[in-house]
Amino acid sequence: MKIIFLLILLSFGIIYAESFTNTQKFDKNSIRNLSISLKYESLYISNTKGNEIFITIEANKQGLLPEIIVQNDCFAVKTVADKPLDNFLCDVNIFIPDNYDLNSLFIENNMGKTNIENTSAKLMKIETEGQNNYSNLNADSFELNDMGDSNSIIKNLNCNYFKINRFMGKTQLSLKHPPLTESSIRAKNGEIEISLEENESYSFFVKSFNSKLINRFNNTETAYIRDGKKIVQNKGSSFINIQTHTGNIILARD
Repeated sequence: MKIIFLLILLSFGIIYAESFTNTQKFDKNSIRNLSISLKYESLYISNTKGNEIFITIEANKQGLLPEIIVQNDCFAVKTVADKPLDNFLCDVNIFIPDNYDLNSLFIENNMGKTNIENTSAKLMKIETEGQNNYSNLNADSFELNDMGDSNSIIKNLNCNYFKINRFMGKTQLSLKHPPLTESSIRAKNGEIEISLEENESYSFFVKSFNSKLINRFNNTETAYIRDGKKIVQNKGSSFINIQTHTGNIILARD
């Protein structure tokens, strides 16, 4: 029976390995086509030949998480802390080699920081509660659901569509060009700052309650927007919908 079971696993291209240590180190070049689960005392690694690769990281007792560099067509990173510890942070760091495009990137980070740099994917969908730092991202579609109260910096986002939801805190968004499809950014509280490069065409529709609009494009300031305001600059063909309840909305140049 054991031999038959192994043959079944091999037929699906799955290989399992495990290590009973909290300080397991990874060779960056060896993490390829892997599904990783780091949970407490054990490390489980499975090698899958499929196009869709999932990487699951669960915090161990010391809260140690490996730095991960992945080269796959599709993968997901998820951090889960079953019993949060004092001063405990689950950080996720993604660094994708240059000129490597992913089909999709899904991240669910329940605590700690999420850092993504120099990454391209057709679809990026991120849900997090901690601090976010993103830079030089390229995507057809970018979605961020940020439920935390810390600041998020999204620098040099190059996408055709984006949807950003914030609970509170400050969001700084720097766009390389206006999205091709109508996009949106919403925040219940806090501050939203959107920057575009010079000589780009864009249009905004701002809807907020008890907020202040600071438009640095033409040095105007409008307090307490209640019923919505359409702001058109350079007759841009794509719209960015901005909605917030309190705080400031800042439109600026890079």
